[in-house]
Amino acid sequence: DYYESHKNEFFQPERLQVSQILLSTEGKAGQVLSRIRTAGEREFREAARTESEGPEAEKDGLMGVFSLGQLPQDLEKVIFALGEGKISRVVQSAYGYHIFRLDQKLESRLMPAEEAAPLIRSKLLELKNQAAIDAHVASLKSNMKWEIIAENLPFIYENPE
Repeated sequence: DYYESHKNEFFQPERLQVSQILLSTEGKAGQVLSRIRTAGEREFREAARTESEGPEAEKDGLMGVFSLGQLPQDLEKVIFALGEGKISRVVQSAYGYHIFRLDQKLESRLMPAEEAAPLIRSKLLELKNQAAIDAHVASLKSNMKWEIIAENLPFIYENPE
């Protein structure tokens, strides 16, 4: 069975659900950080929606779920050091000044077979289709007389055979 022989494909490393407020100036970021540290989670969502200049503003700052290696390293260091529900210091990047919140830590896990089933079906269908394409191309190559006229090609052709 595909699941049993390919379990490594269904292992999910630790992932973090992260929200951010992105601002263009350090001063504004400092003011927003002070306000949300005293007011709490509701104020973070409100500030993300009304003051963030990032594309996540309309989603209350929600960036998404990330595993190690998916974000720029300098931002990742800050985010992965946060505790669940905690808010970062102001972090500068090429995009501006960020305030991050670690919404949820999702532990590493092996995806259950039931959850992996749609992925397995898709993968098996992809393998079946590719095998059919490969067989058809091989059939065409063996049954057809074909010739490559290298001087008519817009690139330099080197015969791999």
